Amino acid sequence: MKQNFATLFFSVLCLLFATTSLRAGDGLLPGATDKDPLTIEANRLDMKDAQKLLVYTGEVLVTNGPSTLKSANLTIFLDNAAEGAAGGSTTDRVNRVDAAGPVVINTQKETYSGNQLNYERAQNKIYMTGNVTIQQGDGLTKADNLEFDKATSSALLTGNVIYQKGASVVKGEKLIYDQAKDKVFLTGNVIYVSGETTVTGTKMDFDKKANTALFTGNVVYAKKDTVVKGDAMEYNLTTNQGVVRTGAPTTGAAVGPLGDEAAPLTPRPRVKAIFTPGQGKGM
Repeated sequence: MKQNFATLFFSVLCLLFATTSLRAGDGLLPGATDKDPLTIEANRLDMKDAQKLLVYTGEVLVTNGPSTLKSANLTIFLDNAAEGAAGGSTTDRVNRVDAAGPVVINTQKETYSGNQLNYERAQNKIYMTGNVTIQQGDGLTKADNLEFDKATSSALLTGNVIYQKGASVVKGEKLIYDQAKDKVFLTGNVIYVSGETTVTGTKMDFDKKANTALFTGNVVYAKKDTVVKGDAMEYNLTTNQGVVRTGAPTTGAAVGPLGDEAAPLTPRPRVKAIFTPGQGKGM
């Protein structure tokens, strides 16, 4: 039995840590590479050969180089199709990995948490659902669902999305976090609130390094007794200064192709600022 267990344990490590199942340079967990060692610890391991399952339960800890995963249980699903196939190996048999918990992933850059996790080998993506959070420095993101693409190091969050940095909070319907470029993109009824300042629009592109945001689509800036409306707003979150812009004329031309007068220009939408006396103390 000891020999069989040792053989199975070595096979499990090979199954999880196979470069054939991951893109070049990837480990099992975000932030890890294919050169990083991987270990799994738990209070119990159930080996279910008939169902092709390996079930870890009780204080599960997965360590993959600089990254760790903690959960209440973790299940490895094996693929029957590859078993016994010509040229096949145990490394080809991993189908997916599920964890439930809560589940917490710590990397050198972020901490991910959620109620459940699913890793799909074929897609090379990690899915988390239920009370999802991403913590990075003083930035905290919350959502119902997370889809992390390990190939592009980007995360898609949906459902009650909230991004908070310091005293500033922004909400939207969908958030894309590009880890490589360190940028955040929110879409769908975006609302940004910081102190007495509120900015709304249909989309916000946030550059985390520059700490600047570009709001587009029916933008409304409001602070105390001042309201400014336009098509786009460039806003510096460090200096709390912004520029509101409008779009260019959409039809017509000033001069025809032969120098004759052409149809008149459609007026460019104008920035609109509304000041309501007595409703605040000004800007």
